[in-house]
Amino acid sequence: MMHLFQFKNCLRLFALLLALASQDSASWPFGAWHRVSETPIIAPQGEGWEAAGTFNPSVIVRKGKIVMLYRAQDKGGHIPAWLCGQ
Repeated sequence: MMHLFQFKNCLRLFALLLALASQDSASWPFGAWHRVSETPIIAPQGEGWEAAGTFNPSVIVRKGKIVMLYRAQDKGGHIPAWLCGQ
């Protein structure tokens, strides 16, 4: 019985993803996405903790200031422990 339930949920998810993929981007709530600039806001830099990659930027407004959080890796592919709260 549980397998049938999981199968039906997988089919529903597939149908939803197929419907979303077939939509024209101009009909999205915020319009079509386009790149504002060819210059990235964040990019790998230096030899330190963000040398190999910068990923997943997210922006919020906090106390009237714009704050951007993102993930980064050094050239060894490590995320420093002090960034992980360890």
